[in-house]
Amino acid sequence: MNIASPAFSNSRLVVLLSRLALIVSGAGVLAAAFLPVSSAPSLGSDWLSHGAAFLVLAALSAAALPRTSLLRLWWGLTLLGILIEVIQGLPGVNRGPSVLEALWDSAVVAAVFLVISIGAVRRQAGGPHSGSDHR
Repeated sequence: MNIASPAFSNSRLVVLLSRLALIVSGAGVLAAAFLPVSSAPSLGSDWLSHGAAFLVLAALSAAALPRTSLLRLWWGLTLLGILIEVIQGLPGVNRGPSVLEALWDSAVVAAVFLVISIGAVRRQAGGPHSGSDHR
């Protein structure tokens, strides 16, 4: 079963706004990833900051690209996380690369997509809170 991201696939306006938000958020994440650690925005820990960044990127990717499979989006965002860590390890960037942070980014994206997939399956099955019968 190929679930692209049915929770968001019905509205062209939602897709358009999601694409705009994804571009802005992606640029912000990339900018923050390459700022010196002392200047980078933080939620108090690298784990929270990475988790929040990739949660937002995952949700916006699913909404912005409703015809793209979640697996393909997961691969893309996983590669983005790896690329960020590789670039952070280059001389002159003054950031330290972390395999664990790249794995965490990928796991957060997988969790977001799992929640989206479960919601899609429930809607297709007509389960509780599917939107048609909820009072």
